[in-house]
Amino acid sequence: PVRIYEWVRNNVRTEHYSGEMKGARETLLQLAGNDLDQAELLQALLQAAGFQARIIRGTVRVQAATLLAYTGTADINAAQALLTTAGIPWAPIVNGGAVTAVDMEHVWVEAYVPYANYRGSMGDTLGQDWVPLAPAFKAIDVQAGLDLLVAMGKTGEALAQGYLQQWGSATPAPLPSDIFR
Repeated sequence: PVRIYEWVRNNVRTEHYSGEMKGARETLLQLAGNDLDQAELLQALLQAAGFQARIIRGTVRVQAATLLAYTGTADINAAQALLTTAGIPWAPIVNGGAVTAVDMEHVWVEAYVPYANYRGSMGDTLGQDWVPLAPAFKAIDVQAGLDLLVAMGKTGEALAQGYLQQWGSATPAPLPSDIFR
């Protein structure tokens, strides 16, 4: 169960939208989905491997730093705007006049796995427990795009002037008069 969870967490990209859009199969094919779609995929894989698993929907409290990593945003206002735009219900937690966390709706999986005695060891069936698994919670790696103008050794002004100069003073050809009949 640990390897199944880690595979979903490490290989399926988190997208932000509300409700099911893809389901387990399409999430697997696209290697992308929201919390519900990833939970459905994880549940299906765990059940196929013979483990009991169930979907849980609830509210989680996410600290501001974790929310920024989860949404790939630079500040709490942008993270809140992303949640709102995505249709994900949330409420701010304010401390000292600043938002320090949010309570947001989230979906995860609980799996009935060996846990108490050996923390995931398959050595025995004693000590099994329902363990929450939330594969969609991961940091989004936001990478800056390539600045094409810099890569081409140009400025926006120089590019525009070069484009305009290639046309000179020519005017567009007139349309044939019979086009308006």
